[in-house]
This record gives sequence, structure tokens and C-alpha cells, in this order.
Amino acid sequence: MIQNKSKQYDNYPNNWAELRAQRLAIAKNKCEFCGITNGVEGARDNSGKFYDSETLFNFPLAKILRLFSNEQELETVNIQPYLFTLEQIQNAVNLNALPLRRIWLQTAHLDRVPQNADIANLRCLCPRCHILYDSPYSIQKRKETKVKRTNSVAMF
Repeated sequence: MIQNKSKQYDNYPNNWAELRAQRLAIAKNKCEFCGITNGVEGARDNSGKFYDSETLFNFPLAKILRLFSNEQELETVNIQPYLFTLEQIQNAVNLNALPLRRIWLQTAHLDRVPQNADIANLRCLCPRCHILYDSPYSIQKRKETKVKRTNSVAMF
């Protein structure tokens, strides 16, 4: 088994690192659902669209504010982007604490069974796509767990 402090890898095969590398090669080092490149740094706007850091730093400040602010009134602020240098925009991005993150791809099991390490059952996904893919299953599992707990408490 994989040597890891986490018990979550107990059911994974010994060659998990090799399988992951093989799937990453098949995926060409990109999320197989949305196409984000493994290791890219950037941020998602309020709609979930991803922008890499280089693209963000070339946006006018007004666009950055519009994309990443929860403040509705910023939608109507008339900022003249040409008044800002690229360095000022970059500083504004940093100072406004945009959630710049490096995206590391995860290897997901399509059938959600860790023991099934068939390469056709695996996909390389960014964390967002992985969560979205697993959400219906996770919600169902939580409901089942809640019912089990309720039933076991009711027995005592």
C-alpha cells in the first residue's frame, strides 16, 4: 500500500503513483473535464470561470473588481483602467487578496471505488471538477449516514 499518514489510501494499489502518472500523460497534464493545466496559478471569478495569473495581471483593474467582488455597487463604478500601470494592477490583485491558487490535478475514480484502479476508470480532474463530479454521491452518502445514525440512536 501507499506509505502515507492518511488512511484514505489503504485501499489503493501499490502502484498508485505509476497509475496516476499514466493517467496524467493520457490527459496531457490537463483536467479532463474543464481543461485547466496541472500546476497553473490563478483564480476563479464569482461565476466559477478560471483565469490564470498572467491573464489576470493583464486585465484592467475595473474588470478585476467586477469579476471578483461580491459588492454589487462595484458593477457600476466607472474606473478608468488606463490610469493604472500593470504594476499597480498586480499590486491591487495582491492587496485585494484574490484567491490565487495553484491548481494540482487529482486522480478521480469514475465509479468512486478506490480498489478499481483500471486506467479507464480514472480521470485527472482539478479539485473543482472533482468536487462537482462527486457531489451527488457525497450528498447521498451523507443522507444514508444520517439515517443510519438516527436509526441506531432510536434503538437505544
